[in-house]
Amino acid sequence: MSIISEFVLGLPKQLADAVSKLLRWQIRLSLPVVIVSGILGMPSWHAPVSALLGALVGIVPALVYVRIAYRKPRGAPGKLLSAHFAAEAAKLAVTGLMFALVLALYKDVVPLALFSSFFATLVAYWIALLSK
Repeated sequence: MSIISEFVLGLPKQLADAVSKLLRWQIRLSLPVVIVSGILGMPSWHAPVSALLGALVGIVPALVYVRIAYRKPRGAPGKLLSAHFAAEAAKLAVTGLMFALVLALYKDVVPLALFSSFFATLVAYWIALLSK
């Protein structure tokens, strides 16, 4: 069983498929950034590590959003809307916290690699949402 299957276990099938698709797109678009950062940043590992951290800053908050927004898949429209607002607030807070931690704790961070891979995960998020 893959990591994606483990994560989506317990979610309704349609939602599990959408989350898996989102994660695959985020990995597909951020992995090349990590690889290119590694090639361009040789011999140092700071660029690919920074790119990997940037990808995680994009992926982890999206997973937090899913877990909060879809905790209870059925309910009154007002409660569903409240759940999505709470999930978005948590996603923004986790994103800010993760960026703050990376920038404060990783002194050799390569900002271009960090933000490039983060941007790739954001683009992937919208590709996954807008594609069939």
